[in-house]
Amino acid sequence: MTKSLLLMCALFISTGFAKITERIIKDDNFAHSTSANAMISEGSNLNFNGSGDRPSNAIPGQCFAKVIIPAKFKTVTETMQASPESTRLSTVPAKYGYETKRILIKEASEMLSTIPAKYKTVSKKVLVSPETTEWKRGDNGRGTSGVAYSNGGSSYQSVSNGTAGNEALCLVKKPAVYKTVYEKVVVEPARTVSKPIPAVYKTVRVQKMIEAPRTVEHRIPAKFQKLTKRVKVSDSRTEWAQIICKTNANYSTISKVQSALKKAGFHSGTTDGRLGNSTASAIERFQRSNGLPTGGLTFETIKALGVNL
Repeated sequence: MTKSLLLMCALFISTGFAKITERIIKDDNFAHSTSANAMISEGSNLNFNGSGDRPSNAIPGQCFAKVIIPAKFKTVTETMQASPESTRLSTVPAKYGYETKRILIKEASEMLSTIPAKYKTVSKKVLVSPETTEWKRGDNGRGTSGVAYSNGGSSYQSVSNGTAGNEALCLVKKPAVYKTVYEKVVVEPARTVSKPIPAVYKTVRVQKMIEAPRTVEHRIPAKFQKLTKRVKVSDSRTEWAQIICKTNANYSTISKVQSALKKAGFHSGTTDGRLGNSTASAIERFQRSNGLPTGGLTFETIKALGVNL
């Protein structure tokens, strides 16, 4: 009887404490704990098996709540082949340059020209009749007959048939008769002259192939890329965790937590040392942002905020 009564009392006290704790956590208008016996201590039982209905090994003054431990992920980087190794053919076009070249425009030849003969006009005497002699009648001073001629102071006449009477006969010279004639004579005969005509060339700039076109094989290496992905390490679960709630909280502790949250950019309210809705929301945002368990102000959260109790 006594043993059964004790068990029933213990169950009643435990159930009542759990309900009171749950109510206080949800209550925004709690009274600050000023009792010197309000214990804020981090015991050895921070995490408990989530399958039980009550945390074990608890000591008076400690508060616990079932917190949600988020799934844990890790970032892994894998190298994946994006494209395999391959080859590509490309044609390298021919290369051209320029050179100077001398080309024949007109072949060498010769030109024949005739140089006419050169002449001069000369004069010469031509014998018309040679010198001769003939008998002429002379004038002996006693009378003459026929025609008298004077030659060198003597009168004479031609005699054709001897003499008649006492006429004088003279044998005289009959000079030769000449005449002047003009003649064109060759000084330099006509000739043909050959004049060489040199070949005609022209210097031109012509295009020349320096390198013939060819096909080149290019090796294209395989391409790799790094893929970063999140891999789940553990699933989300619930566990009992020691927390600071309205039952065991004090002004100093909550003020430190509020200041740390404000410094981290999660709390915009006043630092009033009260664990109200705005502070609880700020705590949850901080926890979610840092991958911490949510559901209460755990000691893990306090440590992450850098608050020394």
